[in-house]
Amino acid sequence: MRIHVILFGLIALIACEGDARQAALPSVGSPAAKELAGLEADVSSTCAAGARWWQASTAPGDSALVTRVDTVLAPPLGERRVPSCVVRVWLPHGLQGSRALAGAGDDRVPPALGNAEGEWRRLLRYDADGPDGNLSGYQRAHVRCTVAQGWDGGDDSDSTYVPGDWYRQELTCWAAPGGVAEADTTG
Repeated sequence: MRIHVILFGLIALIACEGDARQAALPSVGSPAAKELAGLEADVSSTCAAGARWWQASTAPGDSALVTRVDTVLAPPLGERRVPSCVVRVWLPHGLQGSRALAGAGDDRVPPALGNAEGEWRRLLRYDADGPDGNLSGYQRAHVRCTVAQGWDGGDDSDSTYVPGDWYRQELTCWAAPGGVAEADTTG
């Protein structure tokens, strides 16, 4: 019985997500559609490459959910809304085997970005690290991206707590025509 409830829930989630994507698309003449039309091809292709990497790197047994959306948002540390793309990855069973470096927590570029052509420069301005996740930033030409990762880091106050295995990643990219500033690369 429990498996039926879980399967029904997953089917409902997938159906709702499809409806949400349709509902989230702005109508052609709306101001949001005009803003979104400004999403540059280089930015969009970076997210497409990241989504392709995740889709190719996961197996059916991973139960991975990989979504990609073009949107308008204020990016991390940004003050105004800009056309952006976002790739969200949810792995309910965590990172398995060869994907252990999917987020590349050191100075390496995460594979989801490394799959996009060009050389990426680390932006230390975006670096944040904690027990339950981290954030890092990168730029290639005029495309700027952040990679936010999350996991269950446990509970130091409870010795009986067993952390979950889940893993999530969100790749957000937008055009940064001003290039890399000194404040972006100093820690």
